[in-house]
Amino acid sequence: MCVIGAGCSGLVSLKALREVGHEAHAFELGSKVGGLWVQDNDSGRSAAYDSLRINTSRSQMQFADYPMPSEYGDYATHHQVAEYFRAYAAHFDLERSIRFRTEVSTATPTASGYSIVSRNLDTGTSSVEHFDALVVASGHHFAPLFPDPPAPGAFDGVSLHSHAYRNPDRPARLRGQRVVVVGFGNSAVDIASELAQASGPGRVTLSTRRGAWVLPRYLLGRPIDQGRLLPRWLPDRLRRRIATWAFRKIRGSMSDFRLPEPDHLIGEAHPTLSDELPTLVKSGAIQMRPSISRLSGKNVEFDDGSEMEADAIVYCTGYRVSFPFLDADHLSAPDNDLPLFRRVFHPTHRRLFFVGLAQPLGAIMPIADQQARWIADHLAGNYNLPAEAELLHDVARERASLKARYVTSRRHTMQIDPAEYASSLDAEWKRGRRRARRHLGQPFPEDHDERALAV
Repeated sequence: MCVIGAGCSGLVSLKALREVGHEAHAFELGSKVGGLWVQDNDSGRSAAYDSLRINTSRSQMQFADYPMPSEYGDYATHHQVAEYFRAYAAHFDLERSIRFRTEVSTATPTASGYSIVSRNLDTGTSSVEHFDALVVASGHHFAPLFPDPPAPGAFDGVSLHSHAYRNPDRPARLRGQRVVVVGFGNSAVDIASELAQASGPGRVTLSTRRGAWVLPRYLLGRPIDQGRLLPRWLPDRLRRRIATWAFRKIRGSMSDFRLPEPDHLIGEAHPTLSDELPTLVKSGAIQMRPSISRLSGKNVEFDDGSEMEADAIVYCTGYRVSFPFLDADHLSAPDNDLPLFRRVFHPTHRRLFFVGLAQPLGAIMPIADQQARWIADHLAGNYNLPAEAELLHDVARERASLKARYVTSRRHTMQIDPAEYASSLDAEWKRGRRRARRHLGQPFPEDHDERALAV
């Protein structure tokens, strides 16, 4: 089995495949495990800035069979997350199955799997090998995406993507400069807040095309992602309405903090977490503006007709889903849209699997672990996919559900609610195990393997 990547998703894939007896090899561009959490990773893939802290609490992101150290606190730093993955790989002896500093140049489908051409980045030597299956665990936060179409005109100041940002002085000196930060996700809010505190009032402008719910890390004394106040049996939209109403009662409206009001309920777009932004905006330290409409020299014009002089623009506009090792005719994700069965199985390419290619309302780590064990169970012959017609219907249903629930954008083409997703995957996993046993003419025992089905 070939696994591409040795970040979070690649590590759990290696572990799961080895546990069911498969020979698995991971190809990793960098010289360390941990992927994007390894700051300045020599893979060139990491976007971790100095002040980056995880937006999911420790108990919600850790693996069930390897808890995070309690001394990390509720929200770990990127250094702690990288160390956690290093310790995880060492504990389960995964590094012996990883080929570091090795790039998969091409992955070509064959009648019985994939032909993999890999290249050692240190020696420059290439090799060709055949694998029975390909697990893509290379992540989707490494190919920077800029506004498309770009604002007309040209900008004479510093332009960079958040992927390159490390701190107010690296890679460009932004401290004290007039900076426009484009975006309203977690990276945009973190970077704008950091620059505002480093530069003083009125030097930072946050440009966004729509409003968003800016949630605190803690609510009622607990991390905001721990526990659910509303029962699951309530209809989804009713729960979101109640949650939005309650949040406004407790914290106030976004407009109370001079932030643009969202056009959606809480839970209908990826959340933005920040304790600092509302205060910084209301105090005047950060100015809010709509989308950029035109650039001219150092002049920046916005959709509301306002304009300003700026020294730099930081684009926190997300990433493009990319599979550079696969021919576009074989697989691509235009506008970040790649229909999959439960975000793991390709409807057509049955020897191709994906781990971590999802955008959860929370951490990807437990989800990736569940996906990896699901794939391993399938390859071990214990889980069978549904019939093709049922599978395609499920894929279409998922896409329709996404469009109905979430704000239309590239960011939400693979959005999932972790609890809902884990529950639905568990149910399908059990159905697939029944299908596999019927196929083999075996009864399905009531005392099935709870660990394999556990979330």
